[in-house]
Amino acid sequence: MRGAKPRFCLGASAFDEASSDVLLSLYLNTNFKYPFCLLILKYRGEMKSKRAQTAIEFIVIFSAVLFFFIAFFAVVQSDVEEKNLEKKRILAQSIGTDVRDEISLAVGSSEGYYREFYVPQNIIGYEYEINITEKRIYISAEKIRVSYKIPEISGQIKKGVNNITKQNGTVSLN
Repeated sequence: MRGAKPRFCLGASAFDEASSDVLLSLYLNTNFKYPFCLLILKYRGEMKSKRAQTAIEFIVIFSAVLFFFIAFFAVVQSDVEEKNLEKKRILAQSIGTDVRDEISLAVGSSEGYYREFYVPQNIIGYEYEINITEKRIYISAEKIRVSYKIPEISGQIKKGVNNITKQNGTVSLN
């Protein structure tokens, strides 16, 4: 091949002309014991080693940052879930005490008492069950159970609008 620079050793073809010129001038201006071919291979090995070390350092730092981000996110998510559960429990207790108070008010009222009251359809968007069994009102939802003792009444409570009356000494719901 005309005009092509001669190769100094096998494996040196990966260097461009400028790199080869720099290495050649280093070799000629210093008293190395190594042949030029070994000098080129040594230079190439050091460059690959530095690149590999940088890549490994990047992977280690990236992994550490990712680990701390995931751990932080898990702690925050756990805290949010606990607060949501506490909020649902407080609202379920509020519904239970409101219904208990309505029934107690009807029991203590005079003959002919009539009142409408509202029981929410859901608790913060979550479904729940409400019923009256054996002189107790029970409210249950996911991971929440509350109950309150109530006086003897007839009828069953429902979500939405409820009617409570007192006739002939008996309190009736719906």
